[in-house]
Amino acid sequence: MKKPYIIPICMTVFFAVICVIYLSGAISSGGADIGAIAVTSGDLREEIDLDFLRSLEGESFNTVIRSSGQRPRDVMYTGVPLSLILDVLEIDWQDKRHVIVSGADSYAIAVLVREILEPDNVYIVYALDGRQLKPASEGGEGPFQLIIRKDTFAQRWCKYINLVEIQ
Repeated sequence: MKKPYIIPICMTVFFAVICVIYLSGAISSGGADIGAIAVTSGDLREEIDLDFLRSLEGESFNTVIRSSGQRPRDVMYTGVPLSLILDVLEIDWQDKRHVIVSGADSYAIAVLVREILEPDNVYIVYALDGRQLKPASEGGEGPFQLIIRKDTFAQRWCKYINLVEIQ
């Protein structure tokens, strides 16, 4: 005798478990808040954190956030040019083609080396309007974010950065 109610019950239990995991935040921010960024080039791997970024000469700059469905908003970010970070880490990067930046939410972008070489263009930021960026679990876009200032509509900005790969 077939029991047609077994499959719907199993599916209901499965979806209930997924919902509990999602609501607990284990999936929504990549499993955890990011406290460091891995920087890789070939076999080289370095880790940088907020203390490292603050030890460098950070810069504050104004920009406008343009988002669909919302009015443009003037903000001030504080961060460090990606070129300075790579130079301080003594990574050979200027003769490479591009850098892949990935976030904990699985979003990744490619930045051409020539874009990184442009002054005042590619930054890893850690503060917004003078306050440290909040992690995803607190409704923020940090603690680290990549900003390409010459990307007018912020389509290649990357939140929740956890990996920078020089290729």
